[in-house]
Amino acid sequence: TALLQLAAEGLAVSSNEHREDAPTKKVYHITPAGLAVLKAWIQADVDTPEPGHDFLMRLAWTELLELGELESILARYEEKVRVSLLMAGQADPLAPQSPGRSGRENYVWDMIAENRRCVLEAELAWIGRLRNGLGAQP
Repeated sequence: TALLQLAAEGLAVSSNEHREDAPTKKVYHITPAGLAVLKAWIQADVDTPEPGHDFLMRLAWTELLELGELESILARYEEKVRVSLLMAGQADPLAPQSPGRSGRENYVWDMIAENRRCVLEAELAWIGRLRNGLGAQP
């Protein structure tokens, strides 16, 4: 749907790529107008990371729960973070599709992956501190 919308706005064009060993494939390419919009978006001011996400908002109200219920929520969240960390540790899934990447582009993609891993590792450490601290509460 997004690609169709980009094409309708003149930001991308499509073509049919005929292949001998597979069905014809529709391929989208960015237009000069699309590149201009992308470049402007890249250069636009960015928001700082927001520390409060949905999970933290929910935690603010967990006084309504029994300790076992809270522990269950924390265990489920911790498992999701662990799975995300395992997935983040996998090789860049786009790397094989992008053989033309420059050295700088490869480096930036590697650093983006490292950022994701660092955030998830910090989240796991925080969950551990939270769980340990809850155990010490009267």
